[in-house]
Amino acid sequence: MVATGTHGPNKNYNLPLRKGMPPDFFPLSALTSPRTQVLLKWRHGQPVSEIQTLWSFLETPWPLSARAFSTARVTRGLGNRSTSLDFMDDHSVSLVIPAFNEERTIGSVLDRVFEFLPDVHEVLVVDDASVDRTPEVCHAYTLREERVRLYRHRANKGKTAALRTGLAACSGSIVVVQDADLEYDPREIADLIAPIKEGSADVCLGSRFMVRRAGRVLYFRHFLANKFLTFINNLCTDLNLTDVETGYKASRSEIAKNMIIESSGFGFEVEFVAKCKKIGARIYEVPISYYGRTYEEGKKIGLKDGLDALWYLAKFNILTGVGQSFRPEFLKTKAYPKRFQ
Repeated sequence: MVATGTHGPNKNYNLPLRKGMPPDFFPLSALTSPRTQVLLKWRHGQPVSEIQTLWSFLETPWPLSARAFSTARVTRGLGNRSTSLDFMDDHSVSLVIPAFNEERTIGSVLDRVFEFLPDVHEVLVVDDASVDRTPEVCHAYTLREERVRLYRHRANKGKTAALRTGLAACSGSIVVVQDADLEYDPREIADLIAPIKEGSADVCLGSRFMVRRAGRVLYFRHFLANKFLTFINNLCTDLNLTDVETGYKASRSEIAKNMIIESSGFGFEVEFVAKCKKIGARIYEVPISYYGRTYEEGKKIGLKDGLDALWYLAKFNILTGVGQSFRPEFLKTKAYPKRFQ
């Protein structure tokens, strides 16, 4: 795997984490600063004078690294109790774009990402051993936009392997999966991640079957297969999803980065939902448009992928426990405690 391009500095926080400190914790002393006191009072509806507000924000930046998780937590010496400071979330967004032979569309996807999401933190394109000009187009883009990074697989490993590479490398607090073929419109990313930014959701899935602006009329057999797989998924998870096979996903990065991804091909769609359910993550669906392609236009999913999805539904919902789904250090934090009570 080869990485090209550069990654600009994060301008929100410029102080490193203390050596040996977990990335989702910060010093108790941070709570005693005037700035923190002002934000805490504001959050709890207490009056704050204009002089207090001005003085507090003339201070130095928060002692929190840009690599910190989306919601910082501080232990106040009250046993296992902790206080979650959601207002410290910088909501930096990372996009992961798996690509295989998408020279015709990848440039347009990147253009639309920066048009409709100008403050995106980074865009990670993972080229899965394309044999066309996809890597050349992406490399040229990295030269004029430092937030684009290109990763290349030496051999074709499938979409899930490309996502595994991208998710491991992302550094934003929210991560979004964006396809490289324009079937999903980047203009809808802001709507997709809104419940996460508002603090209502941990995971958001774009649904092609909820009310939407536009959707290309294509294969009825794909519609039936998706509905069948979604039905089986809902039986296994007790969720009421409408589109388990959606390619548009967003989550807090701590979830995606700590998930142990085992599937291959297009299996990530089922695996991701099953494992998010196991930790009690708050899952939302958001209506999206869908501009599907025909097989002549480059669509890649086939019958084998549908059969694989059935196996993955059984494997990740029934045969795989939560301890096999996430890294132990993530589970020990009990950031999502519903499954551990």
